[in-house]
Amino acid sequence: MHSYSESRTMPFTREQMFSLVADVESYHEFLPAWLTARVVERKGEELIVDQVVGLGAFPLEFVSHTSLKPPDHIHVISRDGPFRYLDINWHFESPSEVSCVTHLKVDFELSSPLFETVLTLLFKRSLRQVLRAFEKRARQLYH
Repeated sequence: MHSYSESRTMPFTREQMFSLVADVESYHEFLPAWLTARVVERKGEELIVDQVVGLGAFPLEFVSHTSLKPPDHIHVISRDGPFRYLDINWHFESPSEVSCVTHLKVDFELSSPLFETVLTLLFKRSLRQVLRAFEKRARQLYH
């Protein structure tokens, strides 16, 4: 299994960052590699999302299950498509009224041993851009 984690303090409220991350259908507008994300079912704070992430010449299609716990936590899991295991945890802390520490932790394992090395490298490279992309998007929306 592979892991990636990053935290970043941002000059936005916890509610603003939670709302931005929870808006999965907008990901294709600002997240590198996200080609589509479409909510196919919504039951309260539970979402089922069809997604396509483009990693070089490899489009990865998968369905994820998302649990929203506003404004503190978002949990995404998938055992579909290229993922034997995908577990994404977002956590939002408020050290002040005008800032938020955003934590992202991703654990994953790909289902194809044939492409494991290449896809893992590409997926990790994509993950390193995620918090930066969310911060840039927040600046566009909230400043």
